[in-house]
Amino acid sequence: MLIKKISLHNIRSYKENTEIVIPAGTILFQGDIGCGKSTILSAIEFALFGLGDIDGNNLLRSGEKKGSVLLEFQVKNNNYQIFRSIIRRDKKVTQAEGYIVEEDVETTYSVSEMKSKILKIININEKAQTRTTSVIYRYAIFTPQEMMKQILSEVPEKRLGILRRAFNIEEYNTVKTNAETFLDWSTGEMSVNFGISKDLQEKETSLYELYKEVGFLTADVEKDQVKISELDKKTKQLKENIDSLKPKQVLVLQLQVSIPLLNITIERNQNTLKQEQERFELLKGERDSIITKEHLLEKLKPAYEHYISLKDKLKELEPTVKLHDIAEKEKTKLEQFIDNERRNLESETNKLTEEKKAELEKIEREEKSIKELSVLEEKELSLKKSISELPTLREKSANIESLISKNRAEGLTMEGQISKKQKEIEQIISIGEGAPCPTCRQKMSLSHISKVKAEFDQEKLGVGEHIGYLNSTITTYEDKKRENKILIDKLESKEEYLKTIQRELGKLSEKKDSIQRSKKTLQIRELRINENIQNLSKQNYSLEERRKLSQILKEMAILTKAKELYAETEQTISKPEFDRIEFRYVENLQEIKRKSKIEKAIQDVNISIDALKIEINSDERKLQENEALFNKNKDAKRDLEVLEDTMGSLEKEMSEIRQRISGRRSELKILESNLHELEKEVKDKKNRHQNMQIFQQTNNWLEQHFIPAVQDIERHVLQSINEEFNQLFQRWFAILMDTGDISVEADSNFTPIITQSGYSLSVTSLSGGEKTSVALAYRLALNTMLKKVAGMDNALLILDEPTDGFGKEQLIRLRQVLDELKSAQIIMVSHERELESFVDKIYRVTKDGNQSRIEVGYN
Repeated sequence: MLIKKISLHNIRSYKENTEIVIPAGTILFQGDIGCGKSTILSAIEFALFGLGDIDGNNLLRSGEKKGSVLLEFQVKNNNYQIFRSIIRRDKKVTQAEGYIVEEDVETTYSVSEMKSKILKIININEKAQTRTTSVIYRYAIFTPQEMMKQILSEVPEKRLGILRRAFNIEEYNTVKTNAETFLDWSTGEMSVNFGISKDLQEKETSLYELYKEVGFLTADVEKDQVKISELDKKTKQLKENIDSLKPKQVLVLQLQVSIPLLNITIERNQNTLKQEQERFELLKGERDSIITKEHLLEKLKPAYEHYISLKDKLKELEPTVKLHDIAEKEKTKLEQFIDNERRNLESETNKLTEEKKAELEKIEREEKSIKELSVLEEKELSLKKSISELPTLREKSANIESLISKNRAEGLTMEGQISKKQKEIEQIISIGEGAPCPTCRQKMSLSHISKVKAEFDQEKLGVGEHIGYLNSTITTYEDKKRENKILIDKLESKEEYLKTIQRELGKLSEKKDSIQRSKKTLQIRELRINENIQNLSKQNYSLEERRKLSQILKEMAILTKAKELYAETEQTISKPEFDRIEFRYVENLQEIKRKSKIEKAIQDVNISIDALKIEINSDERKLQENEALFNKNKDAKRDLEVLEDTMGSLEKEMSEIRQRISGRRSELKILESNLHELEKEVKDKKNRHQNMQIFQQTNNWLEQHFIPAVQDIERHVLQSINEEFNQLFQRWFAILMDTGDISVEADSNFTPIITQSGYSLSVTSLSGGEKTSVALAYRLALNTMLKKVAGMDNALLILDEPTDGFGKEQLIRLRQVLDELKSAQIIMVSHERELESFVDKIYRVTKDGNQSRIEVGYN
């Protein structure tokens, strides 16, 4: 893999679209500390693997909402481009979708899909994880500056875990951990299965006893069923005998009922016959009375017919009389309506007259109150002109305030910088010769210290003069601010007075509008008053009602004659003689109408008397026959009662046996249910016992064979890597240090062991250059082994500040190490100028304010 070009936009200190073309060979990004060199390496890693464990807020430029990186690289002569971007939403920075250009085809991917695709392209056999970067990349190609020495001080177990991941052999440890997890789980399962199956033998004994109990109970039920069968045969024979006697018993019972009933019926019919004969005599008397009344009705008929003709005449006149009464009511109603309408018009006219008077008084009062309107309008115009400069003065005041704040901030910043440098100079002076340079961190001589102090004193003097100038400027601006405020206060006072006048003008304008509305209302009232007076004088109201009243008066002239005739006829038929004639005629007529009914009743009574005589004779004959039949069969009832008592005893015995069978069957059902549950329980316990034996065998195999075998395989793989790693580690360290009294090696856990003259040393006791040499040799050995194990090419190596604490001789030896690595492309970041002599291309990184820039240098 070779990096060809990278473009940064809004990444940390790179604001504008910064494009860097990176050739093959050894490349150096050189510049002061904090100028933005390492940002380029972080951008390369971000383009390849996304944010991973990097906080997006640390990558996106402050104050910007979006940043991006475009990386162009080459793998096996194939060119690729990767684009990734980050977006700020609220306070959180997240990745957006990116794309990969492969064979001139652009394909968009999600964050996780893109990482998997990149790992495949650069041939890193590693599982993609969105929340972490590539472990193999971090150790085989690029290690950030802050992680260079971290591996040396890691806890051995953690270091070995990291290397397992890096060498892609963590599967062995994962398999072992999973096997141990399974052992813990299966041991628990064995304990559970043992607890459940330990009483298996006891449950099997209970099952056998339950089988026996069910068998005994089943035999008892079968014996009872045999008894039921025998008793059933006896009851069937008794039933046949009872059935043969039952008809005779029924006959005797029927006769016992029918004989008394016949006696009662004969007696009742004889009484009825006597009553019918008496009724016949009464009906004959009524018929003779009706014949007498028929003769009287013939005499009353002429007078009754005259009376009826008068009543018919009244009925003919009744509708006309009703029409007269309706017309009389409508006449009264219309007269009342017309009178009410007149009263309403008079009342409305009086009310409108009063309202007109009140409205005139109101208009007169309000016209007096708005005389000041024109005066206030002139004042309003005058005040508006006088405060027109107020917005300009306010803006001017804000600008002055801004300039004062800016000058104060600049003065405080310069004072802070001078104070910080003052402390650094004081610290350097207190240390004396050998103090670290604040710029390059090299040890300083006394002359160098004097030079730095003189430069600082000169700078401090210039800053003091500038701060004095700033304070003078602030005083001038504050004087202007006070003058401006006096003018603003005067104009704001006028502005408040203007608001008061405008409120008063609003009220007066409302009154003016109210007067106009009142005058319009007054005109409407005057029109209505005149209209009402005219209508009253000409009776020009209720016109429809007046027309209806005139029509009704014409109709009533005709209807009154008919009503008078009705009253005369009604008076005639109300005389007493007419009333008695009607009563006597109607009474006799009602009696005559009963004649046919009475004759029919006489005929019916004769028929009833004949039928009763026949029925009495028939019942007397039937009574004699029934008494003879009863005497013949009366003993059958006693015989039947004896048989039924015997039958009852047998049925009672059968019922008791059936109840016993039912109880035993219920008990048998419960026992069978218990038997079924116990069978299931015994079966489950047997299965649990078998499972326990299987788990025991599996656990023995895992503990005694599988886990030890996995550990041996992992140990042999690590040992093989460790041997070659040690050779490289010792070689790189020997080149970098070029001294025979300090030696290094890595133990079986890859922990660096440092010895000097046969004595062990801790990493913390080493000097800066020695510590960096150990870390760099360890890293380079690790890089070489990881590339070999991962099957990666040896094209790219990225080093971030690899020479911290190196002297000039070590920097020269570093060149030999880099030559032996034989990497097609080595990208280094450093502030050391000594590295420029053995690199192929130099990029100088500078920082102006808070923005980084890159210039191409020459070696």
